[in-house]
Amino acid sequence: MEKVCKACQGRVKTWRGSDPKCAFTEEFFSNDNYRCVTVIKIRDLVHQHQSELPEGIQTHYTNSEQRYSTIDTTVIDFEKPDEERPVCLWIGWYKSRGRTEGMWLMFENIPPRPPTEEECIRILKYYEDKKG
Repeated sequence: MEKVCKACQGRVKTWRGSDPKCAFTEEFFSNDNYRCVTVIKIRDLVHQHQSELPEGIQTHYTNSEQRYSTIDTTVIDFEKPDEERPVCLWIGWYKSRGRTEGMWLMFENIPPRPPTEEECIRILKYYEDKKG
């Protein structure tokens, strides 16, 4: 059985169409995904605050409904040395479709890289606690 993130483990398919595919079958996010629960939670974090985004989250929509969001991560403790702490998570997806095309952690002095499941969970927890 293919490895999936913790959030996808209990998922039940409730829709017609393609089967789900977790974005975290390996250590880092994969853009070969469809309705991954962890990734949907990240996107929901942005969507549930569309009218009043919390400080640290910015979203942009193009005329073709491509969506981009940036989530500030400088305020989150990743328990890593300073040079390995990301400054933001960048996400790109089209409309409200099930696939998320890209997620990248951006750093000040090292190249961007896809996030891990654990890093996404830390981001979610921080912003969920902040709104709570």
